[in-house]
Amino acid sequence: MAPSAASFRLTLRFFYVLATIEGQFDGGSEASHRVVHQDSDRKSFRECNLQFATKNMGELFALAAVKRGTAARLMMQLASPLNTNSSSRGHFFEAVMHAVMRSGGSFEYRLVDVPCDVPPSGQRGWRSTERFSALQAALDKATDQARIAGGIASGAPLRMTVPQLVEKAFKGGSNSNIGDFDIAAKCASPCYLRPNNDIHPVIDACIYPNILLNFKVAGNVGSLNEQLLENHLQGLPDLPLYYFDYIVPAHVYPTFNPPPLKRDAKKHLRVTRTHVRVVKAKLTPVCSTMQMQMRTVRSARLRAFSVP
Repeated sequence: MAPSAASFRLTLRFFYVLATIEGQFDGGSEASHRVVHQDSDRKSFRECNLQFATKNMGELFALAAVKRGTAARLMMQLASPLNTNSSSRGHFFEAVMHAVMRSGGSFEYRLVDVPCDVPPSGQRGWRSTERFSALQAALDKATDQARIAGGIASGAPLRMTVPQLVEKAFKGGSNSNIGDFDIAAKCASPCYLRPNNDIHPVIDACIYPNILLNFKVAGNVGSLNEQLLENHLQGLPDLPLYYFDYIVPAHVYPTFNPPPLKRDAKKHLRVTRTHVRVVKAKLTPVCSTMQMQMRTVRSARLRAFSVP
């Protein structure tokens, strides 16, 4: 049974503080503000907007929650429409997905944008009918090639396999630069590159040597800065194919369709070789295991209380 909105908010407040300060409560007025901010009806606190103080605080919370064995259940709730606060939902989803992607595994995906011989036409880059048909044909061809390369039966969902990765941090950039992403040139494959700040543009991580990752919890996404995307790709080895992957929750996956890349061949040579994919982040097996563990704990507690 899904929890009520009120009980869900109460659960969040408890875990925000408990998981981040490791169970040591402080009675001072600053205690909760270091972890989470809330603002709205100061009398009833029934409709509060909950938000992590910073992105890093959100990640600290997620890591602490993982240690307590609550991450799977919280992940499913915080990354779902039940959590209407996009900030806390995004912080938690990204923090957990960094850990998931580094750990490796098999992930379902679909291709949503590939290079096409027919360029965009019309005012403001609107796609013509010819462009739409050519793009669909290119997607079908790329999908068939991916199935063959992965040994996947016709009609079956595409899947990507990610090995366990070693993380390497780099100095993150800003809205106009990519920081020290050129550290990628010194990496050995495979490697998980991640910026050390929360304002790095375009990507949230890179799976060296040819996959860029962007984590999203909602379907609304604007167009990419393709010059900054090209700058990232120029920091990677010169390869015939690159991937730009949107990692999204399972409930968003079926309808998530980002705007297609413009792929200006004169300015962005490596963007023209980039396939855009949407990857499903589904933790149901982990969540099921966690629920079983929680049932075991509850049973043990009931037995303890029944002892005379």
